[in-house]
Amino acid sequence: GDGHPAPGSHQPRQCQRRRDDRRAFHGFQVLQLGIELVEPGTGQRNLVHGGTFGALAIGPTGLYAAYSMVSSQPTLRNRVFRFDRLNQVELARSGQFLSDTMTPTALLVHPDPAAKRLYVLSGTMSAMNVINAGCGGILDYRPGTVGTVTELPAETLATLRTFSVGSVPTSGAVDQSANRLIVGNAGDRTFSVIDLASGAVVTTARPASFTGCRQPGGMALDASGRLWV
Repeated sequence: GDGHPAPGSHQPRQCQRRRDDRRAFHGFQVLQLGIELVEPGTGQRNLVHGGTFGALAIGPTGLYAAYSMVSSQPTLRNRVFRFDRLNQVELARSGQFLSDTMTPTALLVHPDPAAKRLYVLSGTMSAMNVINAGCGGILDYRPGTVGTVTELPAETLATLRTFSVGSVPTSGAVDQSANRLIVGNAGDRTFSVIDLASGAVVTTARPASFTGCRQPGGMALDASGRLWV
């Protein structure tokens, strides 16, 4: 509430602020990140919270967080961190694998624990939050820029491979039977298919059903290999 009377009421709205780390919303427990990162060599401490991360994911070897573009912490931007899921202790961090014009948009853990792979989807900053007058003035993405998918070992987070995909990739799914990674690119309404064995981007194409203002959002594969978007 903002402290002003609600419509039709003479009583002010009640506003409460809680400072504990766990908050209950409609039966769910939400754990907010409150992690201190210590810079090697300098000992500089940086308090990390949910708003500074571009993406989060949970895998068998820990909690992963991709640090987005934060001008006040240039040494931490465009890095991925692995934390212990119980006490949030930092276990590993990646190098700065993106330029200053790119930022992580999503994290994807390979569903096979034996694979031990993490995929970081990234897009160009200038292609995000663009007002699309043709779609009712919604915040949209600008097509024509190149997005990337970076493959990291789930434990050490050292860069293995980087794939070029469509504009602003925001979601992905691993097809284990075909050993392929499918990526949804919101910027140009396309899907990219990556052959994980050869490292080749098999295709980047737009399905006929994605016309006008439609763009891929979340996606999931079912047991029959059918992709739901």
